[in-house]
Amino acid sequence: MRPNTLLSFQLLLSIFAIYSMLENIINYHLIVPLFCMVAMFFVGRYEGEKRQKISEQVHNQRKELATA
Repeated sequence: MRPNTLLSFQLLLSIFAIYSMLENIINYHLIVPLFCMVAMFFVGRYEGEKRQKISEQVHNQRKELATA
């Protein structure tokens, strides 16, 4: 996956959530923006874990090279 794919997906979800909130003022239609915000949370969490795992791998590789 390209680095900006998840960020672009989050941006799309946020735009859709804001548009849905502006178009549907009635309370029971606000479930769609809520699901968009929850999806944004989980995508951001996945992206953070992925970046942390990559940085740990790079750190371990540098550590192995330093000891060799």
